[in-house]
Amino acid sequence: MYESWYELQQRPFAADADAEAFVPVGTVEAAQQSLVRCVERSEGPALVVGPVGTGKTLLARLLARQFHDELRIVQLACARICSSRGLFQAILFELGLPYRQMDEGELRLSLIEHLTDAERCGEGMLLLVDEAHSLPMRLLEELRMLTNLACDGRARVRLVLLGGAALEERFAHPKMASFSQRLATRCYLEHFTRDETIGYVGQRIARAGGEVHRIFTDDALKAVHVATDGCPRLINQLCDHALILASAGGVRQLDAGGVEEAWADLQRLPLPSRDAPELATASTAIEFGSLDEPDAAPPAVEFGQLDPDQRLDEVQQQVDDLDRDEFEPADECEPEVHLVFESAHQPFAEVFQDEEVVVDHVASLQSEHLRNQPRVRSQEGREIASLLPETPAESEHTLRVAAEEAAMDEVAASAAVDENFDPAQDPVLPEPTIAAVTIPEPPESIVRDEQPAPPVDDDRDLIIVEEPAAATDVAPAQPASRPRRMEYRQLFAKLRQA
Repeated sequence: MYESWYELQQRPFAADADAEAFVPVGTVEAAQQSLVRCVERSEGPALVVGPVGTGKTLLARLLARQFHDELRIVQLACARICSSRGLFQAILFELGLPYRQMDEGELRLSLIEHLTDAERCGEGMLLLVDEAHSLPMRLLEELRMLTNLACDGRARVRLVLLGGAALEERFAHPKMASFSQRLATRCYLEHFTRDETIGYVGQRIARAGGEVHRIFTDDALKAVHVATDGCPRLINQLCDHALILASAGGVRQLDAGGVEEAWADLQRLPLPSRDAPELATASTAIEFGSLDEPDAAPPAVEFGQLDPDQRLDEVQQQVDDLDRDEFEPADECEPEVHLVFESAHQPFAEVFQDEEVVVDHVASLQSEHLRNQPRVRSQEGREIASLLPETPAESEHTLRVAAEEAAMDEVAASAAVDENFDPAQDPVLPEPTIAAVTIPEPPESIVRDEQPAPPVDDDRDLIIVEEPAAATDVAPAQPASRPRRMEYRQLFAKLRQA
């Protein structure tokens, strides 16, 4: 389009990475030399790491063109390879071998058979893997195992991995330690400096049959580096677009304004101001308003019209002219948030409206008038107490009541035969109501063996009930003992104190 306007033989800034138009500049030149040496000597796998647009794909094509006659070339763009079977199929496809309707094991054996055959594979295979940072770790391990194939002391697979910064992070993983140790060359690509950018543009114009100074001014070349930051891909895009716009406008030589216009058109950005005398020295100043005029808007500042040193002096003069007496800080500043801390809750200090007094009815039996009453201890109670272990409190209680037992036993003997004792007035064991019991007459066939009852102290409350015995076995009736209420009262009192 613009080749005839600028008298060029070909398009100097093609979008595609063409190996014929390679310019050995900067880190790209150093990386090419290192990779060529590594592949020729079969030193081991090589690693190329660089940002986007710095020439990684161009390096892969350069290596493929240089070793095309010596090695079998396989170039992979591994953006969509995610399985071992897919990896082997892609390699076999590049080699022109069958790869359909075969499982992973068959694909691996077919590839190994081809690589170890010196007549079919020659000196071996050069495997160039672009975008290698998108490969999973298991596929990187598959590539490492392919590099182990050797014949007559020379590796049959020479591997070059090219990718972004994520590729180097993959090799920093502990699982990739074995592969990382095998790397023979590490190359890092960077953006061009300003001098490298100017030299790159000049060589591309010279290969197309033109002169760079007839097409670009010095300011235009500097503007190209400032806009693209030295990225080779962006340099090609910007220079090609700038030449298209200049030829359409009838401009013979591009200046900095034309480069800026082309960059703004590519990035869809507003056009910068043309008032600045030099792009590198242009700056923007910011004006601060005075404190006594908060509503006043600062005057508009155009791009590149004010000297930064002069503007800084004006701002300093405005600060010095302020009336400092008008500024009076507040005497007391209240906090914006008031924090209120409540005292800890005391549950025992709470006042309840309704209170209920709980009375232990069992403990209420031990009143003062009961403690002064005579008590009776039976033989059964002593036996029960002797079987129970005594705690320290019980031992102390036993010693305290030991002196009372003798007196209570003497009183109990006299109280047992007290004829004036009224059972209805007993507070512990009231007198039970005894219903009349009708005793049927035994039949004549039953032989009754009557024996006299043992003498008792008081038999007024004693009732003897005799049941009819069996005809074959007649047992003598046992006399019923009189219940001793005083003994029960003493036993209950002892159990409560225990």
